Amino acid sequence: MSKDIIIYPSGDTTNTNPFVRFSGSSDMNYIMEITDDGYIDLSVEENIVTDGMVFYVDAGNYDSYSGGTTWYDLSGSSDATLINGPIYDNGSILFDGSDDRGTFATPTTSTATSLTYNVWFKGISSASAAGGYGYIIHNNGPSTSTGNSYLTFGVHGSTGKYYAAMNGQYNNMQTSISENSSNFYMMSLTWDGATQKVYINGNLENSKPLVDGFTYQYAWSSTFGLCDQRSGTYRPFDGNLFIINAYNRALSATEVLQNYNAQKHRFGL
Repeated sequence: MSKDIIIYPSGDTTNTNPFVRFSGSSDMNYIMEITDDGYIDLSVEENIVTDGMVFYVDAGNYDSYSGGTTWYDLSGSSDATLINGPIYDNGSILFDGSDDRGTFATPTTSTATSLTYNVWFKGISSASAAGGYGYIIHNNGPSTSTGNSYLTFGVHGSTGKYYAAMNGQYNNMQTSISENSSNFYMMSLTWDGATQKVYINGNLENSKPLVDGFTYQYAWSSTFGLCDQRSGTYRPFDGNLFIINAYNRALSATEVLQNYNAQKHRFGL
C-alpha cells in the first residue's frame, strides 16, 4: 500500500500533534495522528486541488458536518444551511425529494470571468419536480425558469440526463448519463471565459462556447439552492450530496481528473 513513511515527531506548522504519514499514492496519503488527549486518529489526506478554491463542504469530513442544520465550509468562506430536515447518511446529506433543501452563499461573483463548480452526488429528479427538472445545485434570480439561471446542476426533464450549465444552456450541456439511484458521480462544470465544459467522473462529456457568461445578469443571485431552488419547493432532487466545491478559476482537465482520482476511493470507484 505505502511508498514510504514520513514521521513528524514534533508535528509541523500545520499540525502541532505528532503524526505519521503513509504516502500511498500521488492522490492521497494515510495519516495516523496522536491527538492531544492521547487517542490515535486515522484519516486520509486527499490530494485535491486547492488553488483558487472558494467553497468546500464535505459531509464525510467531521469538521464539515457533525449534525444539525449547518454544513460547514472548509475553505472558510460561507457555510451551507440545511432546511426542512435533510439527514446525515453514510458520508452524505440525504435529501428526501419532498421538501428537503438547503442554501449557501454564492462563492463566485456576477462579474467573474472564469470559475469551476464540482459536486459528488447520487440520485434522481423527484417525482414532484416541475417538468421533471430536478435541481442538484441551482442559482437563479427572480425567475424560477431553468433557462434563466446563472448556473445549474440537475436532471433534464425531457431526456432524464444529468447536465451542468451556465447561462440557462441546460439543453446544450447535457451529459450522456441517465439519472439513476444506484451510481455515484462527480460532475464538474468549468468556464474559462470562452468555453463551458461539463465532466462526469473526470471525463469530458460536453462543451459549448460561452463568451458572455452573464447574458442573464439578472438571474445571478447571492444565494444558491441545494437540491431545489433557494427560495422554496419547486424542483427537488431526491438523493445524496457528498461533496461540493467551487473555484474562482477554470480548472484544467488534468485538475478535474486529479480531484476525481483523489476522492473516488470513498465510493469504490
